[in-house]
Amino acid sequence: LAPLFLKQKFPWELTRDPAQDPFELSSTMLATLWDRFQRYDRDRNGYMNFDDYFRRMLEYPRNSLTDSVFELIESKSDTVMNFGEYVELTCTFACMEQVDLLKYFFYILDNKKTGLVEKNEVKHILVVMWEHVVSSNLKEAFDFLDSMDYGEGTFNFKEIQLLNTKYPNVFFPVFKLQICMVKSSL
Repeated sequence: LAPLFLKQKFPWELTRDPAQDPFELSSTMLATLWDRFQRYDRDRNGYMNFDDYFRRMLEYPRNSLTDSVFELIESKSDTVMNFGEYVELTCTFACMEQVDLLKYFFYILDNKKTGLVEKNEVKHILVVMWEHVVSSNLKEAFDFLDSMDYGEGTFNFKEIQLLNTKYPNVFFPVFKLQICMVKSSL
């Protein structure tokens, strides 16, 4: 006998086209995600507030890094998300490998899409990600960035990868965000 919740018709099943489901999620997985989503849909209107998503669900501080995740799914709002956007965001971000997370970090900073990011922007977002605590490791990473700067003040993706190779803990907040998404959603 299947549990009652597996027999229910959930909102996504009423309009769901399996051919358009890039994640191929089972009904059980969708039910799990729906349960998590509903816990933080305080108004029961089918939307979760971004603040609730980060502060309550993920227990992760909201900042410019976190707000940028919604660019991955082309969110229709900058304050709330619906269940479909939640599923897309969770599955997209949770399935990224380390190099993809670094590309995401780079993408955030390369707002002109030139293939280059400003040194000061890299330093600024790293300080924001670390909640304004500049450790000795972060200082060393900044010194390393300065040593790679030959006067242009910009870096390409390969140089960001090199920074990650030499100082892997510097990007830990990006990886932690992914871990928080996985833990809180599954």
